[in-house]
Amino acid sequence: MAQTAPEAAFAFTVEKTYYIKSEDRVVLVGTVNEGSVKVGDSLTVRCQGGDVRMVLEGINTTHHGEVPKASKGQQVELKLRGIRKEQPSPGDKVVASPP
Repeated sequence: MAQTAPEAAFAFTVEKTYYIKSEDRVVLVGTVNEGSVKVGDSLTVRCQGGDVRMVLEGINTTHHGEVPKASKGQQVELKLRGIRKEQPSPGDKVVASPP
């Protein structure tokens, strides 16, 4: 039997950020660089001011709207709560949090 390579750990680069005041939610726009992510996953945003851990609350795509999962190469919006709007910046990395 052939062994399959383990999936690469999730990695995402922030291209744009915006804040939805009515939902008190930060949205990070960018492309999934490695691996995949699904709603409910624990993530760490590596901000310039330090790491911020949170749970992914939603994923949006341009063509399919809200989706449960995103994979390498997809341009997506990650909806997050628990991070302040001034913390993330373009160029920051988002990675899977260790268990």
